Amino acid sequence: MLPDGVAVITAGVDVQDDRLEVELVGWGSGEESWSLDYIVIPGSPAEAATWATLEGILGRRYTPPRNAPPLPVRAVCIDSGGHYTPTVLEFCAARSARRVWAIKGASGAGRPAWPRRPSRAKKGGQPLFVIGVDGIKDVFYSRLSIDTAGEGYVHFPAGRDAEWFAQLTAERLHARWHKGRQIREWRKRAQDRNEALDCRVYAMAALEGLKSLGLRLNDEARILLDAPMRGPGDPVPSESLTPHPKRGAITSRWMSGH
Repeated sequence: MLPDGVAVITAGVDVQDDRLEVELVGWGSGEESWSLDYIVIPGSPAEAATWATLEGILGRRYTPPRNAPPLPVRAVCIDSGGHYTPTVLEFCAARSARRVWAIKGASGAGRPAWPRRPSRAKKGGQPLFVIGVDGIKDVFYSRLSIDTAGEGYVHFPAGRDAEWFAQLTAERLHARWHKGRQIREWRKRAQDRNEALDCRVYAMAALEGLKSLGLRLNDEARILLDAPMRGPGDPVPSESLTPHPKRGAITSRWMSGH
């Protein structure tokens, strides 16, 4: 069962040499967000079984607490910048109709969060979306300081562990001067991990991709919130969420994003 207010779900996938990491994010009016789940899929990205597990996660349907149809994962961004670029491009190209997008992060002031059109991979010509990660991080970190639920507020499950939050906030904004011009850069310490932050950035980029296709998030959220709450006797659609075997169903307890 989803938290009340979630109208759209996106996912961000980080690709490592021995695993995939996935965050599923729910979005509501004013881009209020909920971290619905965070899953580590062990296994080499060279193995088909690893991607089959991801496919099952991306195919989930989530039940709103109101009398409305189950929600699918509407868009997905998967990092293609590592050692498995051809594999990622192939996986995404086969699922482009479901808005599963291969992305590559690029830093630099003024780079848009989502490109007007995709680039093309040198081999195979599959679409590749170059996203502006600096701007997305600016927005995300500013939202972490919001202390009242509503527009921009970030919700996290109460059971999420400290290591995950350390990864989510591993980077800091630094300024340096080059030829008389100030350059702002997001950096982390060499020993720190930041996969959780990367996944959130990719999930936010997926939302930007949907907006470029015409998504009106506030309108969808308003329609959903106009529906009556599901009563105890109302049937739950058969497409509702199947809990992840290790993490279980989504908790109904949420804590502040600051």
